[in-house]
Amino acid sequence: MITDLVTQDLLEVEKLQQIVATAPEILQSNITSKTKCIEAGEKLIELAKANMNDVYDEQLAVFLIKAKKTVDSMNERRKPFTQIITAVSKQFTTLEGELKPIMDQVQEMRNAYATVKMNLKIETDKAAQLLLEKEKEIIAIRQLCDVEMGTFFSNCITKTRVEIAEYFNELTLETIEEAGTVLSTTSTNFDSRYVLPSTLIQDEPCIKLCSANDVSKIISEVLSLNYSPKKYEYTREIQSTLKEYSDKLPSKKAELEEIQKAELEEKALKEAQLKAEQEEKIRQQEMARANTEEKARLAEIQRLADIEKGRLAEIQRLADEEKQRLADIVTKRLEDEKKELESQQLAREVKAQEDAAIAASASTAGAMVDAAVMTSETTNVKEGYSIQLKSTAGYLLLVQFWFEKEGKTLAIDKFEKMTFDRIKRFCEAYAIKNDETIESPLLSYEPVYKAK
Repeated sequence: MITDLVTQDLLEVEKLQQIVATAPEILQSNITSKTKCIEAGEKLIELAKANMNDVYDEQLAVFLIKAKKTVDSMNERRKPFTQIITAVSKQFTTLEGELKPIMDQVQEMRNAYATVKMNLKIETDKAAQLLLEKEKEIIAIRQLCDVEMGTFFSNCITKTRVEIAEYFNELTLETIEEAGTVLSTTSTNFDSRYVLPSTLIQDEPCIKLCSANDVSKIISEVLSLNYSPKKYEYTREIQSTLKEYSDKLPSKKAELEEIQKAELEEKALKEAQLKAEQEEKIRQQEMARANTEEKARLAEIQRLADIEKGRLAEIQRLADEEKQRLADIVTKRLEDEKKELESQQLAREVKAQEDAAIAASASTAGAMVDAAVMTSETTNVKEGYSIQLKSTAGYLLLVQFWFEKEGKTLAIDKFEKMTFDRIKRFCEAYAIKNDETIESPLLSYEPVYKAK
């Protein structure tokens, strides 16, 4: 059968060559017929224009009959040529069309493979992103643990310093002699006073991807460190504090002696006041028994007693002022020490957070590099959409969308040529170009990947 088709094609080609060879002659004959017909018609029209009558009308009718015959003759002469041209043209298009099924099959295979590769890439990217997020979460958890440990050591330093300060401020003249020995023998070893916590964080909002076992493992790793630098910092801070208060012992002793002196003076003043009051009572009794002359003498004595009482009151006032001054000095010193302790604790906490943030940044950079390596290279594909209709009513939504985006601006002749298939293809192209789709349960947009 294929041989018959080839033979027929060869015959058609030979026939085409023969007809084409006669084409110039046929064309020239048609040109001559056309020219003579037009000339005859033009002459008849000129005569009829000058004086139209029945004779000319009859001649014009005869002309139309002859002109039609001329057209028919021209058509007959050129028909073999145009028919063979049409047949050959059809053979060309038929040959080209026979290649389309195999090309479509190849393209469909490539599209299917592109879809598989794209789906695989999407899954790989999701896995890489999830791994990156988990690595970030692990870094955040470790940073929280580091901050907690930094705060723990800072609190230990503050607590020990407060204990030393309280001991120092509670010293008396009876206990200050042994204070030097106590301060010099106080342990500055962290492990002799404190034990590392058994847990650090619980139910943090940032924990979303890590399991309880992951968190426990991170906490165990943090707690398993020996923290030698932190323990050394504790020892150094406590040694500095002990030396500071040891250096203050002489001034503390002088302060206590000054307070004791003030208290003794106050006691002596009160005893003198009591004695004066008793003497005054005796004088008052004597004045009650004395005569007029004795009253004058007693009045003088009263005047002197008033002067003495005023002097004693001034001494009491000065003693009260000195006592208040010493109390203000002690209070101010305690407040200054408290502020210094709080400032040092805040500085240690800030440093711990900065160290943790630096470690977290380094870990984050490494995790991001690892995740980037895992991300697969994007395949060379062209994306599109295929609209899947779940009901014939979905076509109404497609027509409405197309009308709003394009149809209302079209001319009527183009508008009338639109079909449901062309409208559907317009909506698919519009979605990929403008990222705008129709949201409805009547239809759905399915992604299509086409290899380039």
